[in-house]
Amino acid sequence: MQEAAAGEYTALQERYDDAFQARRQAAIDLATARSAGDRARADAMAREFLQGDEQL
Repeated sequence: MQEAAAGEYTALQERYDDAFQARRQAAIDLATARSAGDRARADAMAREFLQGDEQL
């Protein structure tokens, strides 16, 4: 039972880490966007990942 809980924790941590890295990259993309279209795409990506975090 303890191993199963540890496995679930590890999977959740990996999902959190992936979401964090995606948010970080979206923030970098937004900060370095050169056009309004680039900024809109980066903003949409950031919103998508933030909504995914709510599910965690």
